[in-house]
Amino acid sequence: MSTLGSDEAGSGQGGSASIISSCSHLGLGLGIDTMILLVCLAAAATASPQFFNRNQYWNPSGRHIAILSDTRENLGDGRFRYAYRTENGIDVEATGTPGRAGQSNIRGSYSFPFPEGGTGRVTYVADENGYRAESPLIPTPHPLPAHAIEQIRFAESQRRFQG
Repeated sequence: MSTLGSDEAGSGQGGSASIISSCSHLGLGLGIDTMILLVCLAAAATASPQFFNRNQYWNPSGRHIAILSDTRENLGDGRFRYAYRTENGIDVEATGTPGRAGQSNIRGSYSFPFPEGGTGRVTYVADENGYRAESPLIPTPHPLPAHAIEQIRFAESQRRFQG
């Protein structure tokens, strides 16, 4: 294998050849084949799965959480129901029915304990109009001030007048 000398690398010809030339002149006594092998090994080691925590879900206690109840019903024709409860206070339930656009409409709720005490609860509907959740935990925007509402009404009237 021949490498380009510094004269050839500086001539502006063969851009990748100049990279090879500079890699082979690192002063480590390593050939380009060895450099490529080392880079590939480093990439493989970096990309390999890390097995320090095999649990894909975050569980601060590290212990198994028991399922206290688990009910699943397929009622046919696209209707279903499920509910489960865990020993750490998580409670989930949902009911599904066929929607007008071929989708499943789902109504459900879930609740969970806060680490500092208390329980959070979310109820939701997912249907042809999208996903809508309700909970005191979900922030709500401040109401628009009266002058902003008046500006919106004025802009709408202008659009109707021009259109």
